[in-house]
Amino acid sequence: MDPQIHGSGEMADLVRSHDWSRTPLGPVEHWPGALVCAVNTVLESRIPMAVCWGPAMILIYNDACVALLGEKHPQALGAPAAETWESEWPAIGPRFEAALRHGEATARENVAIPTMREGRREEVFWTFSTIPLHGPQGEIAGLLAVFLDATGERENAAWVKRAEAALKEAEKLAAVGRLAASIAHEINNPLEAVSNLLFLAMQSANMDELQGYLRMAERELRRASIISSETLRFNRKPTNPRQVSCDELFESALFIHHGRIVNARIQVEQRLTAHTPLHCFDGEIRQVLNNLIANAIDAMQGTGGRLLVRSRETTHWPTGRKGLMLTVADTGAGIKPEHRRKIFEPFFTTKGTSGTGLGLWVSQEIAERHQGKLRMRSSQQSGRNGTVFTLFLPFEAVLRQSAA
Repeated sequence: MDPQIHGSGEMADLVRSHDWSRTPLGPVEHWPGALVCAVNTVLESRIPMAVCWGPAMILIYNDACVALLGEKHPQALGAPAAETWESEWPAIGPRFEAALRHGEATARENVAIPTMREGRREEVFWTFSTIPLHGPQGEIAGLLAVFLDATGERENAAWVKRAEAALKEAEKLAAVGRLAASIAHEINNPLEAVSNLLFLAMQSANMDELQGYLRMAERELRRASIISSETLRFNRKPTNPRQVSCDELFESALFIHHGRIVNARIQVEQRLTAHTPLHCFDGEIRQVLNNLIANAIDAMQGTGGRLLVRSRETTHWPTGRKGLMLTVADTGAGIKPEHRRKIFEPFFTTKGTSGTGLGLWVSQEIAERHQGKLRMRSSQQSGRNGTVFTLFLPFEAVLRQSAA
């Protein structure tokens, strides 16, 4: 056993007892100092590491690397790296060879390598880095490979992605739920009117009067049908984009909230000057406008005020793209300065238990998916208080594939 090899543990013992004279490296006492130093560093490490030395990249690894090698251990010790990782070499080999031949430090993420875990063979994703090692004359004589288990990171990323999708779906359902109270009020009014008109019609003996009651009842039923249709637009899952006008988008959102607007003594001011239609997933854009208008109404609840909705054609100067600017503004108390930078963060809400904190987060994601931008500015200054949300959408907002 050679005293140059330090450390304790299975691999330190195996390196000391291995017959290196039968390998291209030769006996340990003939190894260059750079190789001995690299091997001792690897053996002391608790991170999976390996030295690949010489043109054949002879493998010397530590205890932490044993699990990665699985059934290839201990035969892998002193064997060429390309033989040891024969099946994985197409994925990892070019990085190893680049480090050895050209002195390039490289990295590769999420490489699937079958690994033994608690006696079972599992597919584990590894992120590895290769670093050139220099010999006595400064030449590139080998490389150091460092491995990190990225399986948990991948699983966490997948979990986060699934969680985000679930949150977005939950917010959509919550948005529909929040609409339910407004819709119930809106749809109850025409239905109650129909009941009264039918009662009067049954009591009337005059044909002209009877027909008048029935015509009014038909109008009220048509209104209830429109409310129902507009509601379905919000909950319908978009499959294909379509052309839609700003007037139609704003009209449906304002129509749904008509009862709340009247009850809150809010004056609606519309300035819709954009006439070019928008190519978009209209259900998603309706969801954004519905959320912005609902927030504006909440901001003026109990005090009344003005709700301003505007549309105009414009150019997004940072990108040069032409599109539409949709604005929803209120004259509420405004948002506190310390809250403004958090307004688009998930779960942040100023509404206490009545808010989910997901509406604006999802709205921003929808805007970005349409290649657009959702911005906010707010003031609490007396006489200039209120909040303004602007949504820019390019005319051809949808660049997603139809399968997306």
